[in-house]
Amino acid sequence: MQTRMPLSKVYDFLDSLRIEKVMFALSKPVIPSAYANPFIRLITVPDDGVYCIRAVLDNEIREFCLKRGDLLCCLPDSCVQRIDSPENSPLSVVFKQYCIRFVCTPSDPGRRNYFYHSEHSLSPGGHFLLRGLLAFARENRPQTMLISVAESLFDAIRSDLDRDQTCESKAARTYREALQLMQSRFQSDVSRDDIAAALEITPTHLSRLFKQLGVKGFNETLTRMRLEHAAELLGDNKLSLDTIATQSGFQSASYFIKVYKKYHGTTPRH
Repeated sequence: MQTRMPLSKVYDFLDSLRIEKVMFALSKPVIPSAYANPFIRLITVPDDGVYCIRAVLDNEIREFCLKRGDLLCCLPDSCVQRIDSPENSPLSVVFKQYCIRFVCTPSDPGRRNYFYHSEHSLSPGGHFLLRGLLAFARENRPQTMLISVAESLFDAIRSDLDRDQTCESKAARTYREALQLMQSRFQSDVSRDDIAAALEITPTHLSRLFKQLGVKGFNETLTRMRLEHAAELLGDNKLSLDTIATQSGFQSASYFIKVYKKYHGTTPRH
């Protein structure tokens, strides 16, 4: 389950961020039984704890612990397997097609994950820095250079978040509110009519907003939200496909597998 994180908390994280070492999680060699996450993401530990994982560093499968000051840059299709207890709390910055996602797992394993989704995707300038940073993954670049690019990237991310505070049209506000509602409800059997009713607009008007302002239509956006959440859950090998399907808002494991294969060309945990 998930709970929305206030934007102020995201700013607190960015203000306290310290980068002393940059590492890269690669996609190969393949880690047996691990999930290859398709999204580019940055993982750090915002407190004084540690986060012990298994990932591919320098073309080798390694077990290591992230600590405060470490930044793990995960390339597309890289695997990051948790190997410690759930008491430690990493923070991930995931770059989605329509937003930047911040997600933090609280120290209490019984509590919900906290998330924030920006109202915009990463800006062109930020995207340039991100691609530039990831291009160094297989190069022996000095840490001073990597840290400098990473710090510039987080500056760009903060600038993108500042845009969330600027004035926007009524249509843009309604579209943003619709996305927020979908993010908080996608794990249930929510529909376009449900979101439209909550916003006190017609379903037709809601579809029009997604066509005018969104990257994809309502149904595909909802499906992608569910698949993106499922992608995070697939990293935990202890969860069954039935559990992942249910927690991601799919009617059944068989339907989840069908949709997953349609979008990714393969089955989960192939």
